[in-house]
Amino acid sequence: MLQNPEESNDDYITRTNSAQMFREQARFAFERCDIDLWSKLLGSTNPCASQLYRLIINLAPEITDAEHLAMCVRGFMIANASNPMIDFLEAILIHHPSPFCKNKNLQNLLIITAIKTAPSRVMGYLKTLVECDAGDLGMIARKAGLYEEAFELFKMGKRYVDAVALLLGEIGNLQRAQNFAQEINLPEVWAAMSAVAENPPLPDPEY
Repeated sequence: MLQNPEESNDDYITRTNSAQMFREQARFAFERCDIDLWSKLLGSTNPCASQLYRLIINLAPEITDAEHLAMCVRGFMIANASNPMIDFLEAILIHHPSPFCKNKNLQNLLIITAIKTAPSRVMGYLKTLVECDAGDLGMIARKAGLYEEAFELFKMGKRYVDAVALLLGEIGNLQRAQNFAQEINLPEVWAAMSAVAENPPLPDPEY
């Protein structure tokens, strides 16, 4: 259902919502490539946004135009619709063959969004989203308190010193750190181990 020339985006959304033309809305939004339309369709002010989310996720495997994809993702971000965006990106990157499945920026976005809003999903992504900036994402996961996820990301990104520091620090498992150092067997990793041995953390004071 096309938008009339004199019709505003708000009026178009109201008209098509009343007719329950959600699939037509989604297809038109991809073709129109208008960020104002996308943000209003996906935003909390649209009472039918949840119906549209499901359709957009279902349409994800059909997307072949990078600009159309980018505009939809921007719409999700502006609308602060993190969980539907995660489902949409999963459909693009994981669940269906797609020309964008190895896109580093999309992989980064999915992992960062999951770290912030769906941390239980992060570990499951790491076997598939191998094009991501793993080392940098490891730092984000570490700051978010996702230490095991951060450790896996550091290993993926070959940030081995950061990985062993995490084992010695936040995770606090000396045996794992020793085993990891033996597995990697790099001078800089052993140096990090030695630094901790020479300067062990002070015990908490007793009162």
